[in-house]
Amino acid sequence: MPKKILYNLVMKRICKFLIFLFLYFLPSSVFAYQIGVWDDYADSNNQAINIKFQNNKPQRVVKSNLSLITSNAYPVLIFTNYRNFDENVFAKISTYVKNGGKLVLALPLNDNELEYYKKLAKILGVNVNQITKTSEKTEINWVEKTLSLNTIAQGTKIAKVSLDNNVSHLAVFGEIERHESAISLGSSGSVISWNWGVSGSSFFNERSMNYILEELVPKETSKSTPIFTSQSFNGLSEEIKKIQSSRDYIQKYQELPSNYGIDISDAQQNLEYSKINELWALYYLKNNNTKEYEKYIKQAKECAIKGVCGLKDSSPAENRGIWFDRGTIVNIKSRYEMGKYMETLKNSGINTIYFETVNAGYTIYPSKIGTQNPLTKGRDPLSWAISEAHSRGIKLQAWVWVFAVGNDRHNKIVNKPNDYAGPVLEKNMRWALLGENGNLRPKNQPEFWIDPSNKEGVKYLLSIIDEILAKYDVDGIQLDYIRYPFQSDDNVMGFNHNCAENFSVITGEKLFENNYQTNFLWNKWKENNINNFVKATYSKIKKNKPNAKTSAAIFTKSSQSRLSSIQQNWEYWAENGFIDSLVPMSYSTSTAALKTNIAPLKSQSCNCLIYPGVALQHVNETGIMEQTLKIREEGFSGVSFFALAQLSPEKSEILKDGFFSKNATDTSYNAKTSALELLKDYQSYMNNILHANSDLSGQQKNEISCIVSKTQETISNLTSDNFQESLNKIKQITSQNDAFFKTFTCNNDLKKQIASSYLKRAENLIKIYKKKRG
Repeated sequence: MPKKILYNLVMKRICKFLIFLFLYFLPSSVFAYQIGVWDDYADSNNQAINIKFQNNKPQRVVKSNLSLITSNAYPVLIFTNYRNFDENVFAKISTYVKNGGKLVLALPLNDNELEYYKKLAKILGVNVNQITKTSEKTEINWVEKTLSLNTIAQGTKIAKVSLDNNVSHLAVFGEIERHESAISLGSSGSVISWNWGVSGSSFFNERSMNYILEELVPKETSKSTPIFTSQSFNGLSEEIKKIQSSRDYIQKYQELPSNYGIDISDAQQNLEYSKINELWALYYLKNNNTKEYEKYIKQAKECAIKGVCGLKDSSPAENRGIWFDRGTIVNIKSRYEMGKYMETLKNSGINTIYFETVNAGYTIYPSKIGTQNPLTKGRDPLSWAISEAHSRGIKLQAWVWVFAVGNDRHNKIVNKPNDYAGPVLEKNMRWALLGENGNLRPKNQPEFWIDPSNKEGVKYLLSIIDEILAKYDVDGIQLDYIRYPFQSDDNVMGFNHNCAENFSVITGEKLFENNYQTNFLWNKWKENNINNFVKATYSKIKKNKPNAKTSAAIFTKSSQSRLSSIQQNWEYWAENGFIDSLVPMSYSTSTAALKTNIAPLKSQSCNCLIYPGVALQHVNETGIMEQTLKIREEGFSGVSFFALAQLSPEKSEILKDGFFSKNATDTSYNAKTSALELLKDYQSYMNNILHANSDLSGQQKNEISCIVSKTQETISNLTSDNFQESLNKIKQITSQNDAFFKTFTCNNDLKKQIASSYLKRAENLIKIYKKKRG
């Protein structure tokens, strides 16, 4: 290392040491942000005591020290139990909040402590309506932040709450759209609706509590937290030694992969080389050589992509979709700007866009039927988007909110009052879906809804779709909010007069007779209202534009749960041919969670094209690759990304250089051609293994040759429309493929995964094409 660089580095360390000494000898109260934890029984199992926030551990707060509980001493108090609470304690804590103190309240384990949990929550603007237990495993999803998912077990006690207008959801139980608050946040604190510290993992509990505290900590206070500690200083001299010796270390480490020989697969070698390049990058970063750092970090990413993708697997036939969100659209002021976005998407390998065309009752385009979003007045973003997408070979479907025609969150954006029901219901309030008490919105949900049984309302919605089809050269319509709102026993919608009257005419039952038979028929009747709309939309699209596609954004929960809560029966649509593709909102923060979320979809993979959704907000670059691989492995012929607003340059680059490095035929528009391309690619893939591995035994070579030969026969059968024979051949190939990879031990499971996914996807596409042909 040059002496000058080493000198500069040492001087930096000395400066840091001096800063450390300065910080160390300042009064600790300048930097302390002391969290208090109510723990009147000194419970050793109270996880809140062990939380480390900004290098400070919380202090116990007890009843005997009430006089010390001030907002200056403890800006935040955490309650996981309410032992020894009485009215005097409650009065003191109430005063504490009035004086600027903030609370974090967790649901207590003991029922005899619930009274004060509810009373304190009320102070924070949270109404605890009911204490119940989860009927199934329930995920906690974060609304604005990516944290590791936590799953609450079946039978876990949770609080059902409603929020005042100044309180928002930080996290929810289950799907975000359900708006069932798991953690709420207001100006005076946060309410946790489950037994925090007991029901979740310790890792999740710590991360979630730190996130809550970060939201509550005033910015000026958080800046005062000491950055350097005695522990970090003690490691400085050791770090200098590592920098001095790292070049030799890296060069020695670099020799390892080349010595592995045939015992390591191509994918594993690439991952090893990725680590080596990352070491070089860090070396040059520490030595202030930005140019070399950027060079090696780029190489590290490229090797990682090759490693995870195997042989840089870029499927030849695949739907690669992305939701083009309203927030991005309203900020685009010209066709030129729209073109720049489309160029980015083309370079990322995207071939299908779901363009948010109707949102919260507003159209994104100038409409003669509906009301245009005031943020796009004077512009026609849909026209720009279609022209710019088509000029780049990208398909565009108009993404339409169906029955949800108002949204209080959107109201804030367009300067409308919180209770504004949206432009559609403003003019036609008789179309509104109402709750039992005449409420326009379901509890804890921001949307206002058209009653799906209201013929005039349905006619209006279909006329909007008609207008889009007639006015614009869209490649399809995507139906969103194609369901009822989320409902439960204490949160049922559909008590408006029109709904009750229609139900009675159709079924002969009276809506307000609360018995099992009536409730069963009512749910079934609601389900049929949605089914009829999907059928009518599909017929309308095929009549007006035979080549245009009908897709739907759907939830993936189990059929029983879904039909009872939102009456969304997408299995029925697929089985009866009322939909071309399903686009599940299967958003997951891990590949394991994704596998669980898409499991209910597999039964329909031979009836309908399915393109599971990946939330870009919830995953990093590696997560994108892993989840896309899993979707292919499970036999689905496409993937959808939510949303463009979260497509960072780094994530775009991962798609462009990895999975989507080659153009792909969109499976939505020609399933047979797509199946042929997948089979040809599989054939090429197996041939590559045959010729690239000199250590194959004679038997293994014969197995591959047989597989390649049968694949060619399958291609010939499919070309001549001999579908059943093609399917029979694929089953034989799959069996032989599995047998071969059992003995192909010098390669990891990734190659088998890729090979098998080709066959699964081709088989499903043939079945779908065969069904469409009748």
